[in-house]
Amino acid sequence: RKDGGGGGLRVLEAGCGSCSWLDLRDRAHVVGIDISAKQLSRNQLIHEAVLGDLMQHRFAAGSFDAIVCIDVLEHLDRPQAALENMHEALAPGGLMVLKLPNAMSLKGLITKLTPHGFHVWVFRHVFGKRNAGIDDVGPFKTHMRWAIGPRALRRWGASHQLAIPYEDYYESGFQLRLRKRLGPLDALLKLSGLLVGALSLGKLSLEKTEYVVVFEKPRS
Repeated sequence: RKDGGGGGLRVLEAGCGSCSWLDLRDRAHVVGIDISAKQLSRNQLIHEAVLGDLMQHRFAAGSFDAIVCIDVLEHLDRPQAALENMHEALAPGGLMVLKLPNAMSLKGLITKLTPHGFHVWVFRHVFGKRNAGIDDVGPFKTHMRWAIGPRALRRWGASHQLAIPYEDYYESGFQLRLRKRLGPLDALLKLSGLLVGALSLGKLSLEKTEYVVVFEKPRS
C-alpha cells in the first residue's frame, strides 16, 4: 500500500506497470496489480500495490467500480482467464476499459509472428531505447492471442451480457513514427496494407493498429 488517499470510487489498474496511464489519486482509490515487483515499486500513481498474476489472482466479487487494462492482454498467454477474473471483480454498473493492439491489423500480425528478440532490437536500434528488454523495461514478450481480437472480445462481452458504450480504433504513435522514418518507402507500406486488406477480405488493416473498448456490467 502506497498511501491512504483516494476518493470513494475503487479503481483497478490491471497490469499497471511502473507508471499508470491515468492519475486518479484525488478522485478514487486506485489499486494496481502487476506481476513485476520492480514495476510496482516504480509506480507512484497508485494507492495500493498487489503483486500478482492477472490470469490467476482473484479479487473479491464486485470489488471495483472501474477496471482499466491498457496494453496488457496481448502479453498474456491466457487472456481469457484475465478477462474472467476482471469481470468477476467488477461491480454491477461498473466499467471495464480495455486498450490493446488490434490483433487483426498488419502490425498486430507482424508482432504475433516475429520473435521477442526482434521486438527488442527494434526498440533499441530504431527508437534508440538502449535499456529496452533490460531490468524489467519493455518491450515484453507478446503472445497476441486471437481471443483478444475485436470480434472475439465483442463475442466475449455479449456472452456476459456486457454493454459496449464506447469502441474505437486508431493508429499507434509507434507506427506513425516508424512510417515517418521510412520516408518514400511509406508508400510501399501503404500499398502492402491495401493488398493485405483486399486479400483478407477487409479483416486485416494497416492503419487500425489499436483497439479501445469499454464494457459496462449490468446492474442486475
